[in-house]
Amino acid sequence: MKLNNILLFAFIILNVQLLNAQAPKPGNYYMFPIKPGQRNFLAGTMGELRSTHFHSGIDIKTEGREGLPVYASADGYVSRIKVSSSGYGNTLYVTHPNGTSTVYAHLQKFKKDIADYVRSAQYKKESFNIELFPSKSQFVFKQGEVIAYSGNSGSSSGPHLHFEIRDANQRPVNPLAYLFDEIIDNIAPTVRKVAITSMDINARVNRQFGRFEYTAFRRGGKYIINKSIPVQGKIGIEVLAHDQLNGVANKNGIQFIEVFLDSVSIFQQNIDRFSFSETRNILALMDYGHMVRTRQRYNKLYIDDGNELSFYDKHRNRGIIEINDEKEHLVQVVLKDTYGNESLIQFTLVGENQPIYGHDIQFNPLITTTTGDVVENTLILSSKISENQSNTATIYANRMKHEVSPSYFLNDNAYYLWNLKYALPDSSDLCDRKEEYHYGALVPPNSEFNFYHHLGDIHFPRKALFDTLYLTLNRSIDENTTQEVFEINDVYTPLRKHINITLKPEQSYPDKRRTAVYSRFGKSYSYEGGTWIGNKISFRTRNLGKFTIATDSLEPVVRPLIINRNDLKFQISDAMSGLKDFRLTVDGKWVLMNYDHKKKLIWSEKLKKGLPFKGELVLRVRDNAGNEKVYKTSL
Repeated sequence: MKLNNILLFAFIILNVQLLNAQAPKPGNYYMFPIKPGQRNFLAGTMGELRSTHFHSGIDIKTEGREGLPVYASADGYVSRIKVSSSGYGNTLYVTHPNGTSTVYAHLQKFKKDIADYVRSAQYKKESFNIELFPSKSQFVFKQGEVIAYSGNSGSSSGPHLHFEIRDANQRPVNPLAYLFDEIIDNIAPTVRKVAITSMDINARVNRQFGRFEYTAFRRGGKYIINKSIPVQGKIGIEVLAHDQLNGVANKNGIQFIEVFLDSVSIFQQNIDRFSFSETRNILALMDYGHMVRTRQRYNKLYIDDGNELSFYDKHRNRGIIEINDEKEHLVQVVLKDTYGNESLIQFTLVGENQPIYGHDIQFNPLITTTTGDVVENTLILSSKISENQSNTATIYANRMKHEVSPSYFLNDNAYYLWNLKYALPDSSDLCDRKEEYHYGALVPPNSEFNFYHHLGDIHFPRKALFDTLYLTLNRSIDENTTQEVFEINDVYTPLRKHINITLKPEQSYPDKRRTAVYSRFGKSYSYEGGTWIGNKISFRTRNLGKFTIATDSLEPVVRPLIINRNDLKFQISDAMSGLKDFRLTVDGKWVLMNYDHKKKLIWSEKLKKGLPFKGELVLRVRDNAGNEKVYKTSL
């Protein structure tokens, strides 16, 4: 055999091995990590739409309790260990010979030799939170050996095991693709509603502009909308649906969705693997504003601006439908779970070329768009129809006066549409009703942008936005608290990256060391932080909406629960800025205190179990504003 042929053969073999190392292998390569061989139940599946990310694995129920043995899913070695009071909590990462790895999260505790190794490192670093990378030979396991015990650590909302399978590039893949016998699923996805949105100023849905919801009814083995929907121009479809597995009530995610228009596939979404670097794009996949308002997670069945997700196998015109005729068009949406259970949504769109002006619209779906909303670069305004005067609206923009006629009428209201890309309005006169706006700038999504204003300055890094932002900035005084409230757009607009904001308050704040920025949502406050430079305060955030400046002068609360020579346990909390850190020493020596932020508990774990605590105990607890509570006693 010639040398070139040998090299070519070796190259092919090597690439086949690499592909096999990354491709899911059905069968028994992986063992179910909880109660293998027995019936198991899931609380969550891969790809579920969470508030800010996709769920990256499966959540295995543990009978509502902690301490179930967790088994190595395949031969391998522990390559990473992480302990945190938030996120995944106590977590093990195991690397396998085929190049993949498995992740076991929210653990109660590790196997003894791992636990001893971790505790020794925590004492050496004097930190509860820790991340370690053992050598390949340090903790080696065979498939089926116990590596840990299930728990409720980190940000878990209840006892369970979060389990992931990752490919050689550390991308989560769908564990259910391995069709574990421990899980039974013969239930098709459930569909609740369909929403249709106008995608530009000339588009109409049910003869109106905006976003409209329709209830899906189960009829003869499929879901239907019981009336044809009049549309015109470019529209986008969303679906509110979930999957369910046998024996549990949990509402899980749907892996595969495909949309057909007149029997032609125009959109396909398959959440079988993704990269952690792209997961925040979920805010462009969901209808984010509607999710914040209602907690309902609609899945857009089109690829919106700023959506850079990689699991769209095929699409036509990004899934956006454009209808400019007067014909009927059949829409079919197929939803499948990992086990092949399938549901079908079917409804009809009717093209209407001519807009209808009148008050006789008979079918009104649930309208989720109101006056003052911005939808796809369009500002929606409305006013009551007046019989005694003209219904023409006057909009003032760029020092010019614009006379605007109603785009349509509905229920004794005239609706006006204004293209914000044309000009940002200063104010409007809607049939003698004055409205003022606070638009400051048009911020492009893909460029770095700086905004300077007498109320504050804002820096947008490149790609901080998913879509064009029509920036508004306003200041008011809360009547109840007399606090300054700075409103930057609203909480319904998502950000991909953190932005930098410098507020310029008019009120004085004598104790700047304990004064910071807080975001406000209803009656809730959330600490944002900030650094004072003179009379200005700068902070980073990944949220828009309302911000206030407040002083936290209250020290944290420390409540002793158990204090003896063998065990120490406290409840610690802070009412305003939140806890920053804590430190406990006995006789001047640091003591490891485990922390459960959900229960606000810390409890001791000795380096040497037989050695009693003796001497002066000092517990220092600090909040984010710098207030400190010191608790002392003698043992």
